[in-house]
Amino acid sequence: MRSPLRKAMSLIAFAVLALLQTPASAQSDEDPESARSIDNAVLLIRANRNEEAATELRKTVSIYPSNAKAYHSLGLALAKMGDNSGAIEAFRKAISLNPNMDSTWLTLGGLYQSMGKLDDALETYAEFVRRFQGNSQLADSAKKVGALMQGLEEERKSMRSAREATAALQAGYPIKQPLLNVPAQSLLDDYLPEATRKGIVRWASNPIKVHIPDSRHVPGYKQAWGSILMQSFRDWETVSNGLIKFEFVDSVPQQGLECFFYNASVKDPDLINDAEAGEALMYTLNGDLHNGTIKILTRSFSSVLPLTDNRIRFICLHEIGHALGLSGHTDNPDDVMFLSTSFKDEWKDLSARDARTIQRLYSRK
Repeated sequence: MRSPLRKAMSLIAFAVLALLQTPASAQSDEDPESARSIDNAVLLIRANRNEEAATELRKTVSIYPSNAKAYHSLGLALAKMGDNSGAIEAFRKAISLNPNMDSTWLTLGGLYQSMGKLDDALETYAEFVRRFQGNSQLADSAKKVGALMQGLEEERKSMRSAREATAALQAGYPIKQPLLNVPAQSLLDDYLPEATRKGIVRWASNPIKVHIPDSRHVPGYKQAWGSILMQSFRDWETVSNGLIKFEFVDSVPQQGLECFFYNASVKDPDLINDAEAGEALMYTLNGDLHNGTIKILTRSFSSVLPLTDNRIRFICLHEIGHALGLSGHTDNPDDVMFLSTSFKDEWKDLSARDARTIQRLYSRK
């Protein structure tokens, strides 16, 4: 009898849906010139022309140093460029000028989350809830942030034991071996304990059959994304050192994976969170992975974070990792199973830690 595995959903979704925002367009009572400058910069940010936007906004804040919206938008441009420290400084400046700008609290929390700074993210989200839960226009957002905080708190607690075990190893103390019979030192080299906190499950069949249906009819789909998805499967296969193989088939396999692109303009009743950027739903049979689906969204929930080839690449690698048995997350932004997406739009390759983790999961020694 098939058993459902916990839905392997990433926390990418809410960061994309609600946290990466620009503040409302400048109001009429603000200086018209600064308003035009900010609005032009926001258009550049949405087009991923972040360096140009940052240059424009630096000029604006030098002329209008009390404009909170200019600092907010500057922070977003810097975050998308990968300048996290500069972005945090800009967001903090915006908050000091106008602590009632809800989008700044949300975006700052999202930035901390994307950096793996869960303590700072939770503190920032808590402040958002404290400030805005009584605002009828923001009550729904405050409720969603509260749910996100619960998820992050669970992630933080469940990761703590793995970090403590690693610290004990580094200090030379013996610890109880988790889950697999492997040398203790290997715990320092991969993140298997974090990503399999609910227990070890993996595919018994090899090769794993994969069906990728034609997605040309899906709104928002780009042909390059099919190639990126195929390459992501191949890259996981490569770093496994032959322990995993995929076979691409023309129909949905009874034992295997179906992986497809979809557009959330039509609500999917099977999706745990209809704001997810991607999701893997897996079933087990006799303790082994047996079949499942991977869903990848074809549109972004944020106008300032367009769904580029780079972001599709990360989503593909991340959800395939879930489908292979890495059902949990890590708090290391360098890992493909990191719990959140990055603000910076850059291509992601599987790291040595990703490789060692999947090799250890599928090693039967």
